[in-house]
Amino acid sequence: MSLAAVLCLFARHRRTLVSATTALALASLGTVGCAEWSAQGEANASGRNGPSPESSRPARQARSCPKGFGDCDRDPTNGCETQLEPWETECSLCEPACRDGMVCRSGVCRDADPPVKLGAGSDHTCALRRSGAVVCWGDNSYGQLGDGTTVGRTRPVRVSGLNDAVDLAVGDRHTCAVRASGAVACWGDNSSRQVGHDAGTESPLPAPVPGVREAVQVTAGQVHSCALLANGKATCWGSSESGQLGDGNVDGRSMPPVPVHAIGMQLVQLSASTTHTCALNRMGQVTCWGRNDRGQIGDATSSAHRPSPVLVRGLSQVTQIASGPSHGCAVRVKGDVLCWGSSEGAAKDAGKPVAIAGLSDVVQIGAGASHTCARTSDGRALCWGSNEHGQLGVEGRSRQLQPVPVAELQGVALIAVGRRHNCALTEARQVVCWGDNAKGQLGDGTRVRRQAPSEVILK
Repeated sequence: MSLAAVLCLFARHRRTLVSATTALALASLGTVGCAEWSAQGEANASGRNGPSPESSRPARQARSCPKGFGDCDRDPTNGCETQLEPWETECSLCEPACRDGMVCRSGVCRDADPPVKLGAGSDHTCALRRSGAVVCWGDNSYGQLGDGTTVGRTRPVRVSGLNDAVDLAVGDRHTCAVRASGAVACWGDNSSRQVGHDAGTESPLPAPVPGVREAVQVTAGQVHSCALLANGKATCWGSSESGQLGDGNVDGRSMPPVPVHAIGMQLVQLSASTTHTCALNRMGQVTCWGRNDRGQIGDATSSAHRPSPVLVRGLSQVTQIASGPSHGCAVRVKGDVLCWGSSEGAAKDAGKPVAIAGLSDVVQIGAGASHTCARTSDGRALCWGSNEHGQLGVEGRSRQLQPVPVAELQGVALIAVGRRHNCALTEARQVVCWGDNAKGQLGDGTRVRRQAPSEVILK
């Protein structure tokens, strides 16, 4: 290819007029201009020029174009003028570069380090990325965003010093993560030692929880935290004022972590809420412990606290559980949902599980303060309960006792339910959030409440 051809390709690549420097160079080569060069067919003759798509999607290749090239400008005089995907940061030579943190994959700009898990708390939200990094946004009054400050953020910020996380849990005002080594690190509110150490009432940076090893999952409530260990047992730390640590005591704070009383079966999932905790065992049974004033333990009572695990009555073949402040829910093998406790997010006041009508093919459940959301196998999200803050994803503020689909949301791969807001991870690895946003917990750069999902730009 001649130097003139190279200069013309460069000019076309940037979609700009030929610069003065380029024009002088062309003139010195005795070339009239790029248009004439194109008309002479030099682009076709070279066989190495390529397309510039009209959108972020891959360009439609001309019938005669070789693989990797295309006729992006639909101009028959210059042939296959643009390479479809020459660089990781640009999806085509005629489109702007992918934004920071994005790379080109199969002709589409995608996150270079996509999120794999979300967690939502009272007023903050976090995302675990594929690399093991964690980003958080929203309220940071207690350092729960983990960036070393107590400054609230309406956009995601990276948690300092954490690049090997494999699991994530977001509590009311603190956050925890399991590291690749099996250790657990927590940060944020430490008023009841829920972060796991005795050094101060808040921790704006991740700190190791002493004595916790071989953890595979972590969960966080309001003033306590728990970890599931590789041997199927559980350990908890923080406040035990309602018996939420499961060690048989209601005597205040506990540090270091204490083992949960024997349940009899290996555990596969933990779910902590404000002042109680639930566990799913490998046989599909559920046990809960802690506060029970609203029937959230699920043993058909609503009086005394339960400082040791008790079996949730009438529940079997469970695949996933979720705990809200005063209610709990479970998904069963056949895809139906049962809830117990007292909340607008449950069907009604019930100390034992009751079925939620209108749900089928459910694969995931999440419980908020007064609402509940479910994800179905076909990628839909449905919510019910209070809609005072738009957390159901529908217009208006009326509560809904039956599940309603979240507006404008499809292809959901994961949901995270906070106190009065929710987030979802789509199959395209896009994060969207809706509901209360007073503290910036939706991550869209504002503090405006949203009744429809709003995109979070992860940097």
